Amino acid sequence: MELAAALDESEAPDEVREAVAELIALKSVTRELGRGEVPRVLLKFVADEIERGEAFEDAQRGDVAEAMARCEEFFRVTVR
Repeated sequence: MELAAALDESEAPDEVREAVAELIALKSVTRELGRGEVPRVLLKFVADEIERGEAFEDAQRGDVAEAMARCEEFFRVTVR
């Protein structure tokens, strides 16, 4: 999946989307392995997302078989 498409389907703030769009535009006219400073808005966004994800590290794990069954049912209902 393209980064821009993934961001379009997320709840990323507009400023993050704009910063990514600017970097993608820059990438199209520069070397693939160029150097530059990461926009602060992106550093903050990534740090915030990692922090949010860390909250789930110690979460209780449920019954895997039940979770799989629920996922399969969701898929069947959604795809039909």
